[in-house]
Amino acid sequence: MKNKDVEKLYELVPIDTPVHLDGPVMGNGDGEYKQLSRDSKGVLVYIIQTRLKVVGYYEGECNGIFDKKTEEAIKSFQKDEKIPVTGSINMRDYIHLGLLE
Repeated sequence: MKNKDVEKLYELVPIDTPVHLDGPVMGNGDGEYKQLSRDSKGVLVYIIQTRLKVVGYYEGECNGIFDKKTEEAIKSFQKDEKIPVTGSINMRDYIHLGLLE
């Protein structure tokens, strides 16, 4: 499904409806780990938010929408990791977050 399809279904499906994922969560193997920045949406943003929340940087809702709170959490994480503070996510950040080796 594409994000636009999910957004349409959101209005139709009640909260707490069980969902079953079939196939790789991260996509089909073709460049899933893309650069993310403000206004990005999707499962990768959700995963980043969740990881940042677990390590104490993010206090917002994990909703897959790259908003100001997400950007601020990323900047704090980058500063503490002593990597360039950009507020966006690239391959280096995936590695520092432990999502890639």
